[in-house]
Amino acid sequence: MRVRANAADETSVSTTLARQNEELKRELARRGEELAHQSAKFAELEELAKRLARDNALLKDKLYRLMSRRYGPKADRFPEGQLELFEELFGEKEQEEPDRQALEAPDVELPDEPEPKKARRQKNRAREVEIRSLPREHREHELSEEQRICPVTGKELVPVGTKSFEELCYQPAKLFVVVHELIEYGLSQEDRAERTAPSVTAPMPLRPIAQGLPSAGLLARILVAKYVEHLPLHRQESIFAREGLRIPRQSLCEWVMRSIEILLPIVLALKRRLLAGEVLQCDDTKVLCQENSIRGGRSWAYLWAWVGEGQGEVVYDFSMGRDHGVVESWLGKEWSGYLVGDGYSGFGTVCRKRDAEHPIVEVGCWAHARRKVREAATNAPEDAICVAGWIRELYRIEKEGREAKLDAEALLELRRRRSLPVLWKIRGLVRVARAEVHQRRGDGRCVGLHPEPVADAAAVREGRPGADRQQRL
Repeated sequence: MRVRANAADETSVSTTLARQNEELKRELARRGEELAHQSAKFAELEELAKRLARDNALLKDKLYRLMSRRYGPKADRFPEGQLELFEELFGEKEQEEPDRQALEAPDVELPDEPEPKKARRQKNRAREVEIRSLPREHREHELSEEQRICPVTGKELVPVGTKSFEELCYQPAKLFVVVHELIEYGLSQEDRAERTAPSVTAPMPLRPIAQGLPSAGLLARILVAKYVEHLPLHRQESIFAREGLRIPRQSLCEWVMRSIEILLPIVLALKRRLLAGEVLQCDDTKVLCQENSIRGGRSWAYLWAWVGEGQGEVVYDFSMGRDHGVVESWLGKEWSGYLVGDGYSGFGTVCRKRDAEHPIVEVGCWAHARRKVREAATNAPEDAICVAGWIRELYRIEKEGREAKLDAEALLELRRRRSLPVLWKIRGLVRVARAEVHQRRGDGRCVGLHPEPVADAAAVREGRPGADRQQRL
């Protein structure tokens, strides 16, 4: 009986254990499903956190650039500790130490850093008015005959000295009308009784606008006021009205257009002079244009400034669009050389479409690159400060060359000796930063401006053809 009882107990225990084992397996499977669900949910939340962090970084970058444009200095400088003022806004940035081996230029000796020269403090002349070059008009002020009698002796006083002072005066412009009278010559009355002959009239003086009212001086004044002094025509209309002359704005617009037609040959001559060189620099400005063909009357247009390698000639071009066809049309099909731009994609399109006979090499602009470096300071402040300092060193070297009035060969040697090592430093840091911040919008755009910043310098080191010309840029 006892043996049977023990066997029954063992059977009951094994059944209980089997049942508990099955329950534990089901619970383990349920827990595994919950864990998988939680892991998937955690992965989604982690991806969402990363996306929100990227969006937050982009918004901080935009806010920083807007604050810099609104309140920041115009100079691209990074004083030590300046970025720490906005730690609460932008947060602390962890920056890894870049690979210093990548920053080293092979086979290039770095020159000794020149000792900074102490700038002489110039005397502040902001409150002085320079009037020595102006013409003088002398006015004498004398006493009346009654005032020349001495009250003590009763005798007449004589001049014994002069006291003088200077007064700066302004004479407003004067509007007047010139009546041109053309004298007609012919026979006298006695001679006309005997014979007849045609009369002769004095030739008509040249006028800028045929049968027009304005003279050349008035047109010059309107153009200078509009394009040099930035006075719109509606303000000039008010200025002339205060001087007693009413000129409708439509008349002013027509005079400006006719003046442009007169000056067009000069503009075309300047353009031919620019296209005769090998280097052109172009930059566009977005302007708001009044256009009656669309509803609202205003649209965005673009003003292009073209600068050559001459004595400061600038030619402006106007277009309603910003596609590469505007640049291609202005350059023509035969010009070849170096085009300095601000990273606008249309320049690259024009360069790629050129054939081998008329190639165009796109050249970057350090001023625009430095601006992007400043914008990249929110994501990589240490790298941005380093690159900005090296760019300032390049500008300092160029300034020394200008002050020394070096010729082309001497300037090229100066750039090889001092600018080339700085370019290698920038290249090394850009290559290190590219892998780290290529997904960050601010630094990515900065790095994208000069993907191979020392291609020209490498050409100089290897002695390839055309390297000297590239370095002169």
